[in-house]
Amino acid sequence: MTRALVVDDAPEFVRMVAGLLSREQFQVETAADGAAALELARTFDPDVVVLDVGLPDIDGMEVCRQLRLFSDAYVVMLTARDGEVD
Repeated sequence: MTRALVVDDAPEFVRMVAGLLSREQFQVETAADGAAALELARTFDPDVVVLDVGLPDIDGMEVCRQLRLFSDAYVVMLTARDGEVD
């Protein structure tokens, strides 16, 4: 079974994405902040990480950088940012 980690601080978004992935036969774990995501990624070893850029503690870009030190999971970055610089 393919493992997915959904990381976002918006519970309604996490429920929606986790539900969609579960219906597609993914084994899903969730985290609400960057520190929890990194800890869970070490033990859960996800195949794919759905990652919010704007997390409350460690931003998604830094989570991705740290994740790359020990994982080669696919990362799908999500953001509500809409500026061209972002």
